[in-house]
Amino acid sequence: MNKLLMTAVAVTFAFGAHAKNMGPANTVLEVMTFQDDTPVVLQGKIDKPLGKGKYQFSDNTGMIVLDIDDEIIGNTQILSEDIVEIRGEVDKGWFSTEIDVEEIMKK
Repeated sequence: MNKLLMTAVAVTFAFGAHAKNMGPANTVLEVMTFQDDTPVVLQGKIDKPLGKGKYQFSDNTGMIVLDIDDEIIGNTQILSEDIVEIRGEVDKGWFSTEIDVEEIMKK
C-alpha cells in the first residue's frame, strides 16, 4: 500500500513540476524582449492573414507576426474573434521579431 501511495505522489509531483515548467502564457510585450529561439506560449487572437504563411496576432499588450506552416494550421478554421493558444519559438531578425509556430489550439 505504501509503495502504491508513494508512486502516486511521485507521479503527481512529476506532473506538477512539468506543468510548472511550462509556465503561464507569455505576452507579446514580454516576447519582444526574449532572445532568438526562446520557447513561448501566447494566448490571444489571430487578427488577419498577411500572406505566405504569416498572420497578425494580438493580445492585450501588442501585436506580433506569426509564421505558421500549412501543416500546423491544417484544416482548422480560426475566426478573428476566436481565442487561440500558440506554442512556438521567437524568431529574431535584423528588423523584426516573429513567432515560428509549432502548435496552435482554439481555447
